[in-house]
Amino acid sequence: MRFRWKVRALRVICGLVFLMAATSSNFAIGDLPDEEIMIEEAFMHIGQEYQVFFNYDRAIVADIKVNYEPEKYGSVQEVLEAVFSQTNLQYQMFESRYIAVFQNDKTGIESLKKMIEHFQKIVDRQVLRDELPRRPTVQLQSLTLDRLYQKKLELNISGTITNEEGEALIGVNILVKGTGKGTSSD
Repeated sequence: MRFRWKVRALRVICGLVFLMAATSSNFAIGDLPDEEIMIEEAFMHIGQEYQVFFNYDRAIVADIKVNYEPEKYGSVQEVLEAVFSQTNLQYQMFESRYIAVFQNDKTGIESLKKMIEHFQKIVDRQVLRDELPRRPTVQLQSLTLDRLYQKKLELNISGTITNEEGEALIGVNILVKGTGKGTSSD
């Protein structure tokens, strides 16, 4: 009798421990408001929430995790300060929409220079494209199949007709395959 009571008590205790472990693990996985995520994922969430665009070198943000608590922030400035305070990264915001992320060291500044050069090339190409004179375009006419078949297609074909020894041949008849049209070589 005493043995059965101990077995029952042990089962109840094991069940409670299992239940507590299961509930605490579910709570820890999905319900905690502050969770650690990759900084690139935080950039994605911030970009969607505040309509901003991040520009960064993936090498400098690789493997950086941050605590991101979206419900805690009232402005984009607050969220940026909270996220970047957890890293060794710096940021600069332009026109309230564009955010350049960089490391304030020699490698980070070199990466930033490369980004600037890349953007400058894009700007230069666009300026050059805008400065090119524009030729007026001619509107194409649409033709019916009947009119298309009536149009003459003229091709000028030139070349030299030679024999096996490479000597030019004169007076060779040349016909367009499937037609009675042709000429002779001169």
